[in-house]
Amino acid sequence: MLSLLLPVRDAQGILDRQVHEILELMAENEHLFELLIIDDGSTDATIEVAYELCQRYPQVRCLRHSVPLGREKAVLTGLKHCHGKVVMLVEEGRRFSVLRRLERRKDRPTDMPPARPKYLNRLKSILFGHGASTAPEPKTDVPLGV
Repeated sequence: MLSLLLPVRDAQGILDRQVHEILELMAENEHLFELLIIDDGSTDATIEVAYELCQRYPQVRCLRHSVPLGREKAVLTGLKHCHGKVVMLVEEGRRFSVLRRLERRKDRPTDMPPARPKYLNRLKSILFGHGASTAPEPKTDVPLGV
């Protein structure tokens, strides 16, 4: 399983769009990943948007710091609570170029150049099922008052 960590703060205006972009990109592989939204003490309605997304999509989970602790602590919270064998950090508001390149290449699994780092081959196998055999994880998280 792949864990995508999305640390956010005051992202109510972009969170829905960004999550939908990830879900669209991963649609064919929805049972092979989880998306953890880590709200780092937002003062806007970010957590409400995140909870709504968690209710709609079983592969999305939400974690929350009650006060801002910073991006590093948000990432560490995500790492502590993720289930994936491979973890990828998704930057708030950024495009997912690595995932997009892998998506374009999924029909050509032997086309990976040998000079690529090993983690990309492992990530590719998890994303697109070449040798992966992971069942979906149950959704059990509750908000954290860290």
